[in-house]
Amino acid sequence: MTGKNNRPDIIVDYIYCSACNDTLTMVVYDHPIEYPDLYVARLFGVRVGATNIVMIDKSLRNLETKVKKSGFAIRLNEYEEDDEKILEVWVR
Repeated sequence: MTGKNNRPDIIVDYIYCSACNDTLTMVVYDHPIEYPDLYVARLFGVRVGATNIVMIDKSLRNLETKVKKSGFAIRLNEYEEDDEKILEVWVR
């Protein structure tokens, strides 16, 4: 599907960024409209916002494992104001 600036999503199993100049988060979605059969974690940067880099999986537990292996260690629950499809946010 598409991410920022309508670019096609890049689906990855792992994110490595040793020289990032931005605070990164992964936002986990519960079967969003673009991926109705999957859980999706989309990479966000504080400066750049949503990116077109995503992780996908049929299992929420497996997706969370991918997110953690990519260095996102702090899990935040969704906020009342968030989109109803957002389950959690992970911070690096």
